[in-house]
Amino acid sequence: TEIYTLSLHDALPIYPKVLDFGISKVLGDSRARALTGTAATMGTMHYLPPEQLRAAREADARSDQYGLGTILYECVTGQRAFEEDSFYLLLKKIAEGEFTRPSLKRPGLPERLEAIVLRAMSLDPHARFESVKQLGAALLEFGSEATRVPAQRRRARQRRCAGRDRQRRRRAKERRPQDAC
Repeated sequence: TEIYTLSLHDALPIYPKVLDFGISKVLGDSRARALTGTAATMGTMHYLPPEQLRAAREADARSDQYGLGTILYECVTGQRAFEEDSFYLLLKKIAEGEFTRPSLKRPGLPERLEAIVLRAMSLDPHARFESVKQLGAALLEFGSEATRVPAQRRRARQRRCAGRDRQRRRRAKERRPQDAC
């Protein structure tokens, strides 16, 4: 996973941009899926999701979330979750989810933030957030006000638009002539 910072102008805020997760998955027929073989392991080892160690074909959007979880871990502790000199031991720790809880490396870390990191790094992909968007929403409470306010406005705008769409559909349905039997 590669995260870069972007600012369109010196006076504007800096935004993180995720440009590459290092894992690609081909969707489609079996010939296209064969491009990602079950024995193929791709990505930066320290951020590799455990399901990819079992079979590369199991990697999906939840695998990307795991990668973000390991980056969050590193951001809040200042250290990688998995650090070993031996390649084998590194992969073993990832596969078993064996890492030190973030709060033990950074005392005083808010419990809720630790819970978010641990959920994103869950061994079971189904125990992770339903989407990266949901993970981002969970992190909002830890963002600065400058980060939270635009997101809250965006969500309010989305709710208003969804309400207008429902009203339009309802009015259009009321205007349609009823089918006679």
